Amino acid sequence: MATQNATSATTPPYDLSRAPRFLIIGAGHRGNNYARAIKTATNGIVAAVADPFTYKRESFAGAYGIPPPLRFGDWKEVLKPESQAALKAAGGIDGVLICTLDQTHAEIAIALVPLGWHVLVEKPLATTYEDCLRIQAAVERANCIFAIGHVLRYSPHNRLLHRLLTEDKIVGDIVAVEHKEPVGWYHFSHSFVRGNWHKEAESGPSILTKCCHDLDILLWLLCSPKPFDPADPSTRAHLPSSVYSTGYLAHFNKRNKPKDATDNCTTCPASIERSCMYSAKKIYIENPSGIIGGYNMHWPVNTVYPEVQDDPGDVESKTAELLKRLADGPYGRCVYDGHNDVVDNQVVVMSWDGSDSDSGTRCPKTATLTMTAFSNAICERKTIVYGTKGELHSDTSWPVATLPQKNQGRREPQTSLHSISFTDPRASWVTHSPGPADIFSGHGGGDTGLAKAFVEAVEAVKVYGWDVSKAQREYIGAGVDEAVRAHGLAWCAEESRKSGERKDWSQWDAQQRKSYGI
Repeated sequence: MATQNATSATTPPYDLSRAPRFLIIGAGHRGNNYARAIKTATNGIVAAVADPFTYKRESFAGAYGIPPPLRFGDWKEVLKPESQAALKAAGGIDGVLICTLDQTHAEIAIALVPLGWHVLVEKPLATTYEDCLRIQAAVERANCIFAIGHVLRYSPHNRLLHRLLTEDKIVGDIVAVEHKEPVGWYHFSHSFVRGNWHKEAESGPSILTKCCHDLDILLWLLCSPKPFDPADPSTRAHLPSSVYSTGYLAHFNKRNKPKDATDNCTTCPASIERSCMYSAKKIYIENPSGIIGGYNMHWPVNTVYPEVQDDPGDVESKTAELLKRLADGPYGRCVYDGHNDVVDNQVVVMSWDGSDSDSGTRCPKTATLTMTAFSNAICERKTIVYGTKGELHSDTSWPVATLPQKNQGRREPQTSLHSISFTDPRASWVTHSPGPADIFSGHGGGDTGLAKAFVEAVEAVKVYGWDVSKAQREYIGAGVDEAVRAHGLAWCAEESRKSGERKDWSQWDAQQRKSYGI
């Protein structure tokens, strides 16, 4: 993992005219999160933006002081000679953050990496394993800094979890891990039933789009506990031996559609719509998640109505516009209409073989990942790690009392890590504090952590003359191969779910690479 107090962005100071400059492709939620982190937590400069939606592009450019010549209507426009000249005249670009829809990642990354830019790609890396492998090949040819939006690795909570387990060995050798990702009932309906990730053919299975960074966390703990160093055999990855998965599209399907319900919540009979917890009117307007119920003009409302904060008018006029967009667009669709096909409940079981000579990080072990739509919590992950000397309970939920209340200022939330020792009564239930997380960063501070690591890796290469491999290892803490492995495991698990068969991971991976000729 990144050594954040190494010589980097803050020590020693340098002429900030040499600060790394970044292009953000995709001015939506993820692009804004990373840009905000770059601006507030690093010496990096958000220098250019590309987005086809005028409102998003211009709003983003205004927030970060991007001049008109560096505001591009499409990522392909960036490749034009006149655009390259404008970028060069303004100081150049050192890195690009690709925050577009999943199915566009591969084309953009493969086109831009040869320009000599370092690259961060939002997760998932691509929507096919073949495209992931093609990106890996392009990155390795270019010898550039590479980061993937596996933000969970970079939160204060998970960095402490990793240190306690892999360096302090607080539970001894890890034998089993139970990891749960509660997506949240209305979050799942918003993103995976009505939203951009509802169709496997377009964006991939939900175990990929929602949980590739959960799989990455498990691999980080169990497969690659330390960044790979060719000179250190102990850092060689301990690969899973087998993968098995089961799961279903249990609820969001046509058989659960009430008789006489229409295809859109805005036209559904009141007797049905009023009794449906997934009513778009409730979620986007009336509930605490909505524009009236919670006076909320952020996610998920601004996904439906991006201009909601800047449009003139009162709440009533904005509500009328929101209703119109629900009536005309996908976010008003009945969740039982059958337009979606990604599963809403899935379990993945991974096993690692060992041998009589293996010990420590290479001993036999298992890990289970449960992803479910049916939870009140939204992405508040819980993990139990069982070891030979104790167990550790990780909870990323934030007690309500710690959340900032209206007119009460801001208080930082605390997640929790508790360890239990089998032999030491004094350590029977010990709480470890990961420190405060920035709730406005996203993912418990992980968004800021990843953006900071990426900027400082680029900075180390550009300003301090570090070798790319050293900066990748010290700041990013993982290579493109680890990112691709987490994605491959998602597809392997999905194949297992569909076939009902346990998969040999190494055999499956080798077959895929052979079939693609990569």
